[in-house]
Amino acid sequence: MRRGSIPARVAAVRASPKLTMTTPTMTKMMMMHMMMMMLVAVLVVLAGVGGQPAHAKRIAGSPYPSSPLPAAVVVTIDDAYLSVAQRVLVNTLQGQLARNGRPALYRFSSNSTLAGTSQDFVLWLEQAALSFGVTPDHSIERNLTAVLTRFRSSIAGFVLYDGANPSFGDSVNVALSVCAAVPGAIATDPTNVPLLQSLGLVQLYDVRASTGRSFDWALDTFGSAFSNTTITFQTTAMPDQLSDWTVFSQSFSYFITSDLNASATAKRAFSRLDQSPLAALFGWGVSENGLVGFASEHHAVVHAADWAINLSVLANLNVSSTFALTQKTHANDVPSPPPAVHTVCFLMTDGDNIQWLLTSFMAWYNTTAKGKTNLGWTISPALFELAPAVMQYLYDTASNGTTAGMPGRDFFVAAPSGLGYGYPNSLPNMAEFSTLTSDFMAATDLRIVNVITTDNDNPTNNLDSLIAEPNVDAVFLYPYDNYALLNGSLTWMNGKPVIGGRYNLWSGTFETPQTLAAKINALPRNIQSADSYTLIPVHVWTNSVQDVATCASLLQAGVDVVTPDVFVQRISKHVART
Repeated sequence: MRRGSIPARVAAVRASPKLTMTTPTMTKMMMMHMMMMMLVAVLVVLAGVGGQPAHAKRIAGSPYPSSPLPAAVVVTIDDAYLSVAQRVLVNTLQGQLARNGRPALYRFSSNSTLAGTSQDFVLWLEQAALSFGVTPDHSIERNLTAVLTRFRSSIAGFVLYDGANPSFGDSVNVALSVCAAVPGAIATDPTNVPLLQSLGLVQLYDVRASTGRSFDWALDTFGSAFSNTTITFQTTAMPDQLSDWTVFSQSFSYFITSDLNASATAKRAFSRLDQSPLAALFGWGVSENGLVGFASEHHAVVHAADWAINLSVLANLNVSSTFALTQKTHANDVPSPPPAVHTVCFLMTDGDNIQWLLTSFMAWYNTTAKGKTNLGWTISPALFELAPAVMQYLYDTASNGTTAGMPGRDFFVAAPSGLGYGYPNSLPNMAEFSTLTSDFMAATDLRIVNVITTDNDNPTNNLDSLIAEPNVDAVFLYPYDNYALLNGSLTWMNGKPVIGGRYNLWSGTFETPQTLAAKINALPRNIQSADSYTLIPVHVWTNSVQDVATCASLLQAGVDVVTPDVFVQRISKHVART
């Protein structure tokens, strides 16, 4: 319902002879190398003591892991010169480097048309260099062999999965799970084996479908090595996306298209998360409602991250212990508006979508229409730890209303449903979720949170702990089935407003800029009445910033478009609490 679709990648992978299983001698070599790798990791951690920060900054209770040392020099590698299987190889190496020492490898693409990559990752690297001391090394970015040679000492061996024929099967996720559990392991299909063997690397595991090594085998064999605060749910059509994070975070990597509630393996995998006060799922599924509901029941929020790359680097920058982010576009509701006014707030959807913020978000955010009118944006507070360079850039480049002919301001609110996308009515750990959401909001100067619920009969169910948090001034509440189902309702909880959407700017399903403007113009104008305030969810997959500006230009005198902060200020000041 909420996500935009991206065409599936079609990649040709050449055939290669089958390989033999691991020999006892190779197994001994593997164990010795693994022990050396773990020793190196310990020494790296100790090296950080008394020197530069030993970990990237994390808020107490955060579900996100950190590298022993933050990113410093990162070797870049160009996707345009890599096959999909080679990018999987690079991703798993990238994750191991971040997990066992410090991030040292970064993907980008010189080909702007290549599926699964984004020119924005060049921008994020520049921002990391500018603000967080990262030094890019471009010397071998078109030479995979040189990259593998550079980091040969960090590789214990490889895990073999089935190639694309015509698409990857479950074995690629099994292989990624093994790499997440085994220090120094990288994943490959048969096409890269000759190169790896030429570097003296041995096969650690063969998990191709013919071996019968399944998700349950991975859980049986490595269960205790997997994180209980993160899990990956990633389609096998895109193994070269997100897999660096999977390996770095030691996440079990899983995917099915059928009902999660009907799968014993799914219940087994997700039950690990029940041990945590709050966990996080990275990836995306076939059913939004099914995935988010199932994750919520297992103490986890969802981060849509299926197209994300470089998270293992962006989440491990050299952030000081006092680092915090501040929005630069705050405003007070002055001068006081006239009594006969209808107040409107447009709010862009889907800011919880991590991969969108990292990849194509600038196509919406960096447009000539931005600044034409006041506009609210949802953004994941988790970016504070997952990609602080990205969040800092978005705050720094927000429209502030001071440019001639561009009077509008941008203002951010916490995306659904706080730290991550979960349903309050399904989260058994709502108190822990609320506290951590509030802490992340405090660190990112967010005071309003957008929440999605599946409880249409009692939409405010289980919101008490969230609205009671000191860093939460208001909740913008959307039912999952229809973000405007509450018809602009205003409920007071703990003296704070919980506000429902009145209309959707959602072309093809609900309103267009023209039909929406006509409906708003017919609404009452009374600053003291809840009926004179309209929150508009703007569906980003069917509408642009220009569509918002067009709608705003059609509004009549007596209708005032404001940012979310002013919207909440005005309601709190002028509407009686009931």
